[in-house]
Amino acid sequence: MKQSNVVFPDAASYVNTPRPKTYDKTKDFYTLQQVLDGILSSVREIVTYSTTLGSFNVGNNSYNNQSVAQVLETLKDSYGLYSHFKDDGILYVGFYNDVGSNNVQEFAMEEVVINNDTLEWSNLEDLSVKVKGISTNADNSTITYEAFNRGKLIITQFDDAKTDDKSFSGDTIVRYTQNQDKDSLKKWVDNLFLTYTYTGFRGDIETLSEPFVNYGDVCQLTSKKLPERNGYYLIKAIKIKDGTDGYFMTLTLGIKLIKK
Repeated sequence: MKQSNVVFPDAASYVNTPRPKTYDKTKDFYTLQQVLDGILSSVREIVTYSTTLGSFNVGNNSYNNQSVAQVLETLKDSYGLYSHFKDDGILYVGFYNDVGSNNVQEFAMEEVVINNDTLEWSNLEDLSVKVKGISTNADNSTITYEAFNRGKLIITQFDDAKTDDKSFSGDTIVRYTQNQDKDSLKKWVDNLFLTYTYTGFRGDIETLSEPFVNYGDVCQLTSKKLPERNGYYLIKAIKIKDGTDGYFMTLTLGIKLIKK
């Protein structure tokens, strides 16, 4: 992935591949599926990927003389689309909270968690966050969509008049993108908003070597002392410490998930 060389869109470069080879440089936007099909064609071995967002609009950006890894990093920075391999060898691409059928492992606070000094609990009603997404189109027009909370009440709206809600007071996070339709812009902002606003833990836990988890798996955090704070969290980072004292993992908790 890091040693590949991407030229997208360039149909002539996609040779001997079963994936689509027709791309139009004049398009207003490409779908995530088109971009993934295109960039992964530059990898020597066939890479199988899975996404629930194949039709998601990712603009009309061109990628020249970049590696697949660099393009995936751009998709993460620009659209909040995370990519990671799992043990099955499949590349999963999706929003941060799109966990699909991820591996779920329980971590009991009083048993396998040996350090939780950085954990902090916060309530949604104590948070005041607005996420505003602004898409600039080819004709220089813009679409603005925002999501914010008043306590537990979540408010989402398109702001075609470009007027701010004067009654909102809190942190505003503005993200810019290009050539998004309303549906794609709404999906992007709504999912980004969830990563900032939830009732639950934030921080790290240090655990023993088992149960073993990977980036993108789910930590079911449980406590006998505070069972009301049990919850499911996406694991967004893992640090391994292997030495004479034993094998330990430090898990950075991501967004809190609702088990379906």
